[in-house]
Amino acid sequence: MQEVLLNYSLYIIVAHVLCVAIGLGGATITDVLFFKFLRDLKISNFESRVMNLLSAVIWTALGGIVFTGLLILLGNPEYYLASSKFLAKMSIVGVLIVNGVVLNVFISPKITKIFSGKGQGSAEIKSFRKWAFACGAVSMVSWYSAFLLGSLQGLNLTYDILILGGGPAGASAAIYSARKGIRTGIVSERLGGQVMDTLGIENFISVKAT
Repeated sequence: MQEVLLNYSLYIIVAHVLCVAIGLGGATITDVLFFKFLRDLKISNFESRVMNLLSAVIWTALGGIVFTGLLILLGNPEYYLASSKFLAKMSIVGVLIVNGVVLNVFISPKITKIFSGKGQGSAEIKSFRKWAFACGAVSMVSWYSAFLLGSLQGLNLTYDILILGGGPAGASAAIYSARKGIRTGIVSERLGGQVMDTLGIENFISVKAT
């Protein structure tokens, strides 16, 4: 089976990318229409049906992503299970599924009531309204994160050593690690550390002052 999946890996990857594109496009259009529909501060039954249709398209794309992603994984499990980028994408897909369940089970059936244009409403309605906006934001961030991760094919997110800080000690450690052929990453706002902001250094061995 693994050999068959490897032979058709190109077609599977194309289908996977197509599903991501459809899902991303559907999520973007849904958010744009949502705010357009809210210009009169309410969601009508027709507008709710339009958003439900787009939601069905997104769920279909998400199902395609899970299915093709599973086929990709089964084609070369050793490689993909060791790939932090692949695992990050699958984690994002998990977030999208949970977020989609919350939207479709709790928010969507009440959306015309939540956004009825009749003032603030009860405390429950206010709570649902906050959840609706939060889930929409999570959806957009997750879809675009998955898209960007898939686009950065040349980015290697796997390191043998990750150094926190870019000061003299961190920079030295990174240089000597890299010279030994170790895949090294540095997490720092800038290289140089506090020395870059220091006007004078005292008690530096063999030097009076600098």
